[in-house]
Amino acid sequence: MKRRQVQRWSPKSTETDDDVVRTRCALDLKFLFQAIINHGNPEFQNSTGYIHDILFDFIRFEEDIPTEYRHTCLHEYVSELEEGQEAWIYWPVLYKKTADGFVYKKPEVYLGRDHQLYRDWIEHKLIRGVLIRIAGDGNWKTVLFPRDHLKSTIGRAEVLQDIIRDSASRTMYRTSEAPLAEQFVSAVKFEFDRNPEFIKYFGSLKPEYKEEVWAKNAFQVVSDVRRGIDPTLWAAAMTTDVTGFHPEKGVFDDIVTLKNLNEQDKMWKKYQAFTFVLARKYNQIRNWGTRYSENDCWGNLVMPSGDPDGESEPFDLMSFAFATLRDCDNNLIWPEGFTDKDERDKRAMCRDDHQWFSQYYNNPYMHSNRTLKDDWRRWYEATPESMAEKHQLDIVITIDPAHTTNKDSDYTAVMVQGQTQDRTQRYVLDGLREKLTEDELPVAITDLIEKWDKIRMKYGGGFKIAIESVTYQTYIKFGLRNEARERGIPLPDVIPVKPESRGKNDRIKVLVAPYSKGCIVWPRKLPKVSKLGHAYDFIEVLYGEWSKWPRPQAHDDVLDVQAYAEDLFLPLLFKEEKKESVPIEQQAVNWGDDGARKHPSAQTRQEALEAGDQSTGGRFIPPNLRARPATLYIPPGMRSRQ
Repeated sequence: MKRRQVQRWSPKSTETDDDVVRTRCALDLKFLFQAIINHGNPEFQNSTGYIHDILFDFIRFEEDIPTEYRHTCLHEYVSELEEGQEAWIYWPVLYKKTADGFVYKKPEVYLGRDHQLYRDWIEHKLIRGVLIRIAGDGNWKTVLFPRDHLKSTIGRAEVLQDIIRDSASRTMYRTSEAPLAEQFVSAVKFEFDRNPEFIKYFGSLKPEYKEEVWAKNAFQVVSDVRRGIDPTLWAAAMTTDVTGFHPEKGVFDDIVTLKNLNEQDKMWKKYQAFTFVLARKYNQIRNWGTRYSENDCWGNLVMPSGDPDGESEPFDLMSFAFATLRDCDNNLIWPEGFTDKDERDKRAMCRDDHQWFSQYYNNPYMHSNRTLKDDWRRWYEATPESMAEKHQLDIVITIDPAHTTNKDSDYTAVMVQGQTQDRTQRYVLDGLREKLTEDELPVAITDLIEKWDKIRMKYGGGFKIAIESVTYQTYIKFGLRNEARERGIPLPDVIPVKPESRGKNDRIKVLVAPYSKGCIVWPRKLPKVSKLGHAYDFIEVLYGEWSKWPRPQAHDDVLDVQAYAEDLFLPLLFKEEKKESVPIEQQAVNWGDDGARKHPSAQTRQEALEAGDQSTGGRFIPPNLRARPATLYIPPGMRSRQ
């Protein structure tokens, strides 16, 4: 793995004790945090735990730092990785508490993505403990820790260390609101201006000239070197326009809050606009946060989006540190600073399970109000083609074309499903979700038609195509006919679907019944390659939408196009079988439990007659048609009192 060179502190002459301290501050983030930043603050000076040791090592894992300045075994596993190799380093249990103190556990290490841990991650299962994922070059990092676990404080220490290493560095700090941004700047300026321990070793970095920047939202430290006119640190809210600033590093801290949960699409666009250019040029991005919802910005970074058209989606480049409040042995991950009482107090402050699992387990998917349940999913192991032939499936292709192909538009979604001859089961066979142009769409659809028409012709199965009606009539109809004519293949009748009569959520709701009854089966994987040559898994895309619905999400195109098929499948799937008529003599008699039936063993009319049911004069009369004894009605005021 490529290592980034670190500017080491080099004294001009013989090394003094102060030089040793400065060198260690530049290399050992934990030492800087405890000995300098929190000097004189006993509450924080020695309160970090093993979980923070892992975090300190993670922040600088790609650098060639001496072993004596490492605090865990993380660097041992990272050093063995080949360049570009992906690793998942997982502590399901962080430590074991003994009479002599804590015994720290070694992690499990997995390479690549072909393992259960990765599958659990993308399926949003609750992964307890500490997880470090190494990917890309290591310089685009995300830290997702429970609330109240020092993540923002350690993030501030990293910014300070960057300035110690290079006083000409330029950092942009972004957070949810302007007051929080100003608080961050104030906290960093405090070290330069009023921390005696910092000034002792590094001097005062506060400029003496008025023309230098020393404001509440930005500052410029004293430096012999300048790279541009930008300040050392500039902090701003996510809603602030930062055009014109050219930072070398971007830090995003708690940009997701309860206040802006309904604006996550806007937040994500702002994040993309700033970071994507920065990543390509400088490759220095830090994200510090806690999950709040299924569709927040952090989820876009640490979960694969299934976007086949992205050149390199953030997930492919992202290294992240993930932790939950308790590990698999139910140990608190930070017993030194977050106690059982703290847990009870914080739990009582959370409004529901969704908020609790989001903010303290970084899993917003663990809530009880999910409509589509994970245990409804059913799988088949064979190939889709073999399943179609084995069960002689009737094929239905449903298509929902996007009207535009710009960055923010919906995807064109296509799903191929097959229904069994007895109309009890259907299988997801194929599909795609891409952004296709008007010319590309007929080609992609015809590819699927040609493939599955050939398969179903082997056994004579049915074949239907359904397309959203408005889009079909406007620009797909003739393109699809021309493409089929050029290939010399028959084009089945196209069924226009009219979704405008009901909203998208109402359409998707019809999937609840067949899924809950186990009528829909998925393949384990459906690997696809987009028009741009990017690989994605269609089933991962489907499950990503499944796990979030009905909570708002950026895209639910695949679920929607699957729901289109219900207009074709549903009447058949749940149609009751017509029962043969049974002669009245052979029908069971259900007389109820009101005591009118004298012979409970009598099951037929003939048996009742032979039993001599005297209450009906030998006639067979169902209880509900029998006359009730007459009852004299007496008004309440005239009734005698006992």
